[in-house]
Amino acid sequence: MADYIRLTFLGDIFLGPDPGASLSPEVAGAIRTADLGVANQEGPITRCDQPVADKCSLRSHPDAAGVLRSWGVDIVTLANNHMFDFGWEGFVQTREALQGAGIRYLGAGANLAEATAPLVVDVDGFALGLLTYSWGFVQTTCATDTTAGCAPLDPDLMVESTRRLAEEVDAVVVQPHWGYCDYVYPLPEQLELAQRLLAVGATAVVGHHSHVVQGIVTDDGRLVAYSLGNFFFADYADRGRPVRQTRDNHEGLVLVVQLSRQRVESFQALPTVVRGGVVCADDQIRRQRVLARRTSPLLCDSYARHWRRYVRWRMVGRMLYWANVLNWGKIHRETLVSGWLMLKGAIGGRAPSSTTSSPEAAKRRDDA
Repeated sequence: MADYIRLTFLGDIFLGPDPGASLSPEVAGAIRTADLGVANQEGPITRCDQPVADKCSLRSHPDAAGVLRSWGVDIVTLANNHMFDFGWEGFVQTREALQGAGIRYLGAGANLAEATAPLVVDVDGFALGLLTYSWGFVQTTCATDTTAGCAPLDPDLMVESTRRLAEEVDAVVVQPHWGYCDYVYPLPEQLELAQRLLAVGATAVVGHHSHVVQGIVTDDGRLVAYSLGNFFFADYADRGRPVRQTRDNHEGLVLVVQLSRQRVESFQALPTVVRGGVVCADDQIRRQRVLARRTSPLLCDSYARHWRRYVRWRMVGRMLYWANVLNWGKIHRETLVSGWLMLKGAIGGRAPSSTTSSPEAAKRRDDA
């Protein structure tokens, strides 16, 4: 019976219609030497070509599942705001592609019970429990008792599910799809929720969705990584308009965690960057400094004040951007939603608590 297991977590993966991405030997080795490789599959793997809503819709070619398996990905989370971009059929084809490649999955299903069901994996007698949820406010199709969708990021549901699972397995990892796109700091309530999850038995909380790397905090054998950024995110368009990806969007972390029973024994954060379609190991010194800067405020009692200052700084940048009349053609409904979110965050530091589908919280193109 194993006393510990070694897990490798990757951030958001979107391979797109031409899944020709590859890994450098160093990155490939970090994934394949683990007992399990876990990633977030952003959007469906499908041949469907008709999105179901007027939104930024993502899909990857069916070959993407085989690429993930060749990389050493064993498990993917499906609770994210793009999984049902091509409806139920797109989701069904995703499941079929993953099953065909031998990849396990969790976080979405035909109803709430199926979507929120934990995935329990036995590794040489070590029982690992996985849970994942997606924030409804970022246009996630959330499951209900009678309709298909993703596991909703409902704090009470998450806490109770984590509590129950922790009584049955040796370690629990919760993976929330949460926060605002391109914000290098999590919202204050993300910190609060992470602490609630740890208090009821989560061994680690490993997040994604921001598409940029955020801080990592450890305490008494527990770990919270707020966002691992993008492992690989292909170029894409929003309603026919190419979306500009920043350098931050091409950077991620491969998080290697060694877990014993109810405890994180050690971890390593390997910085990665995408160059020419290849996920490579990045400059350790520079990236570790960046990670330290993004982690330090999370350790302060005055984090909510830091968050408000950060959002106000972003508001100034957006005002300067929209002062240029050449950019006015890019204004649409979600631009106004994003501006309202900035104002709300700058004043009160709180985000909407909705767990149902609603407009996109923030767009990466708003950082142009």
